[in-house]
Amino acid sequence: MSGISSVRGADTLVCSVETHLVLARALIARGDSAAASALLAATPSPEGKALPIAAMLRFRIASCLASGESSRRVEVCRRMDAQAAEVSRLGLVAFEKETRLARESIVKSTALNAR
Repeated sequence: MSGISSVRGADTLVCSVETHLVLARALIARGDSAAASALLAATPSPEGKALPIAAMLRFRIASCLASGESSRRVEVCRRMDAQAAEVSRLGLVAFEKETRLARESIVKSTALNAR
């Protein structure tokens, strides 16, 4: 029985993380990166858990997008580059593209804010 309950627990965690990620992306799209950062900080990280890799990668991307509005843009871009290299090495083309697009979005917003 414990195997079934652990699967249900993992499913619940994935749903919770995915829900928070959708909300965080909506907040970022509205320009409220502070609220998105706070939401992601309260979201249990999928890192190191027996969850689908997609949940972890989406969490990382959303975290970087939320942090991209802060003064740590160089660090965020480095994290995005590292993730792009990792997903490329794993052959996850869709996530490689999503990571690169998110990085470009951060760079673009930096350029716009500099004007």
